[in-house]
Amino acid sequence: MYFYPAWAYAIPAFILMIPISFLQSTIWTCLTYYVIGYSPEPGRFFRQLFLHFGIHFSSVSMFRFLASTFQTTVASTTAGSISLLLLQTFGGFIIPHTSMPAWLKWGFWFSPISYGEIGLAMNEFLSPRWNKVNH
Repeated sequence: MYFYPAWAYAIPAFILMIPISFLQSTIWTCLTYYVIGYSPEPGRFFRQLFLHFGIHFSSVSMFRFLASTFQTTVASTTAGSISLLLLQTFGGFIIPHTSMPAWLKWGFWFSPISYGEIGLAMNEFLSPRWNKVNH
């Protein structure tokens, strides 16, 4: 009924999502970081926690935007499915960046998942234990 402007709902929802996103990212990182066998340095752990928080928060914000733009359940789930397909395709999971045609390379840099993937890989593979030379 248009009692409030859109920003009166969007800004508090954005701010209140920060601790929830941080808690979920912390739980996920704590459960998986050392089990996977990543580099056991605290700095790298907190860097990965920050990267997971950024990926999670941007994903939640994107789907909140899609849900508010496409206001029916059918339209929002369709838009969410299409956006997941595009993000997975351009993120480098379905088609690697090196195998993409030249006219699709822009999508790799448009996808926030690709930045998260690059950040997580660089966080691990720039650790000192990967600099050892095996003869």
